[in-house]
Amino acid sequence: MTGGYWKETNSAIGEDLRARFDNGTWRFEGGLTDSNSKNRFGPGEGRFNNESLSALNPVRVNLGGITADGPAVIQAIDASNQPVDPANIQNYRLTTVSNFPARIETAVQGADASVRRQFDAFSLGQQNSWAHSGSGKWPRL
Repeated sequence: MTGGYWKETNSAIGEDLRARFDNGTWRFEGGLTDSNSKNRFGPGEGRFNNESLSALNPVRVNLGGITADGPAVIQAIDASNQPVDPANIQNYRLTTVSNFPARIETAVQGADASVRRQFDAFSLGQQNSWAHSGSGKWPRL
């Protein structure tokens, strides 16, 4: 026979702040980010979240008068053919217990910035494009 209990608590918070300035010559961009996550599993605090019981002695279970609704008689009998009370806790032994009291916390912070400057001295100016008209002559520059 086994039993279990599980408790899980999660929370996540994230913030992001971005800014941009662009006046055609200068462009400043930057941002900040902050993220927090917390997870808690299992009962912890001196408790177990999984228990296992087994019969103290080997037990045979007889089902009698089986119908569509189930058996009419259920008998638990030990190796010496003596009846065993399945509701009596003294007929069982605790075989294993376990716990998983994990607590996970994560925090991430970050920042970025960039600056860009436009230089007009290296600009190529207005670009012209021509198309062939099919007359055999190209436009003059």
